[in-house]
Amino acid sequence: MTNTHRNLPADWEILYLGHCSELEGDSNALLPDNNDEDLEYNLFKSKKPYCTYAYAVSYVGAIKMLQKLGKPVLPIDLGLVDMVKHEIITSYTIVPPVISRWRVFDESDTYPNRKNFDIPSLKHSTLYSLGLTFELNSTLGFEHIYVINLKTRTDRRKKLEALAGKFNLNLEFFPAVSKDDEEAQIDPNTGLRSTHKACYLSHYRIYKSIEERGYESALILEDDIDLELSIASIMTNIHRIVPSNWELLYLGFCSNWEGSGDPIEDKINISPSHKLYNSNKPYCTHAYAISRAGIQNLLGKLTEEVRSPIDLELVGMVGDKKINSYTIMPPLITQWRSPNNPSDISPGQKALDFYFLKYSALHYLGLLKESNTTFGFNFIYVVNHPDRTDRLEKVEQLSTRLFFDKEIWHTILDNNTYSINELNPNSELIPSVKAHYVTHYNIYKSIIDRGYGSALILEDDIDLELSISTIITDVHQSLPDDWELLYLGHCNNLEGKSSKPIIVNKIDIRSPYKLFKSEKPYCTYAYAVSRAGAYKLVEALKNPTKYPIDQEFVNLIQTNKINSYTLIPPLVVHWHPSSESPTDISPVDQTSDFYALKNSTIKFIS
Repeated sequence: MTNTHRNLPADWEILYLGHCSELEGDSNALLPDNNDEDLEYNLFKSKKPYCTYAYAVSYVGAIKMLQKLGKPVLPIDLGLVDMVKHEIITSYTIVPPVISRWRVFDESDTYPNRKNFDIPSLKHSTLYSLGLTFELNSTLGFEHIYVINLKTRTDRRKKLEALAGKFNLNLEFFPAVSKDDEEAQIDPNTGLRSTHKACYLSHYRIYKSIEERGYESALILEDDIDLELSIASIMTNIHRIVPSNWELLYLGFCSNWEGSGDPIEDKINISPSHKLYNSNKPYCTHAYAISRAGIQNLLGKLTEEVRSPIDLELVGMVGDKKINSYTIMPPLITQWRSPNNPSDISPGQKALDFYFLKYSALHYLGLLKESNTTFGFNFIYVVNHPDRTDRLEKVEQLSTRLFFDKEIWHTILDNNTYSINELNPNSELIPSVKAHYVTHYNIYKSIIDRGYGSALILEDDIDLELSISTIITDVHQSLPDDWELLYLGHCNNLEGKSSKPIIVNKIDIRSPYKLFKSEKPYCTYAYAVSRAGAYKLVEALKNPTKYPIDQEFVNLIQTNKINSYTLIPPLVVHWHPSSESPTDISPVDQTSDFYALKNSTIKFIS
């Protein structure tokens, strides 16, 4: 305020220290000779500074207000805005505001049945620093929350209603356009699906609704979502650092391109677990917010004529820098895809990326107990020798029973980066072990080339826990963010004996399945690799030596060059316990299969 008083023009009559309008500072240049572009707070000529919770009045201004506002006709803030608009009074606004409302779940005394116009977020909240307020209002700091819901999906609506009850949220269930509606029918030559058109129209009509109702901001959700349990607290922090010129804000997305570059600066480090980034390619539209300026921007560029799916339209605008968009990383809201809950928009299509929440609200409420069709990873590779059709048949039976999607990756590969002889032909490995090594190495290259955030690698001689889809949900919630390898099966009965389990998810620590820091997890028949792990492995293993690939992994783990975790007991085991079915890699040696599954899927099928 010291700088403000020094720069305030002598003719001021009203000075707004707080307001409820994103129009302030939007189209006005800085006041000449009274501001510094490098300052965080600057003065602007007022435009439409709604609300009267924080403003100063000069002596001359008070006289003018008494003359013009003596007979109440309009609410006081609208009366003042009218005087500003007609230049009856000289008014200035500090942008961003230095005073903000702190309404949480209580209603406004002035407008008891109306939600806030807008609540600008303070950079450094005094109440927050004193611990006197923490959570946002019943719309997570936005003016309204829409949920797009098909009338036939009452199952999804019930889940959202349960979430609303948990978080004291006010949700409006907005009727979705169905792919079967006449307006969603398309020319088959366009390449679009009717589901894409229906989704586009549903979102577009919400944009029109936001404009017609005059909301300053709104959060748009689709009905197949799950929330981070601490979303209210985290959003309090996010609102305080999101730039005032935001137009789109993604709380959830389906893209591993997000989070590139440096995060938006947070000077007091109020949210170490979640950061704000400039959006890159935030595919999917299951959770994003739009400001009033964003709505005007979108409606100026989009029409009801559908050219491409709505998320691609938005990503295109973000990429062309035609809209100011920000993304929260990691996401606060995810889709809860599962075998029993396919996408209504692209029912046969895999998710581009899949994130697990650290503390799933649906899981906490007991409403979600299964992973997606790739067990929570982006992809599943199954390594199979072309001659072992018997094993491939068993894998097909497993995938049919457990509803998981996979790609068969043959040991002898075509059209891949390296052949067996090209990758260090002087290696001392025997041909079968080297072929195994190169196969896995090429999978790491594939993970990077395809842009996957993670992948599960299985060999074809496995059996899986019958309830793996449920158990893996808990595992993902407990898995540390920095993981690079995750063993779901191994061949060392000393694994986990000399350390304590990693306890990250304290919601369900009674689970018999625990994560341990890996020590010597021999065998490679069931392990997952993160994108960061794939990069490390491609660099570290590009020149095979005399060691098999599982031994190379152990060497990297023992020298702390890769961050690896092991699940105990395993969810995946070998299914060839005798010499009647030896391994292809080491046919002379017997597999060290010392673990038995709680409920074998192969036995269940048999």
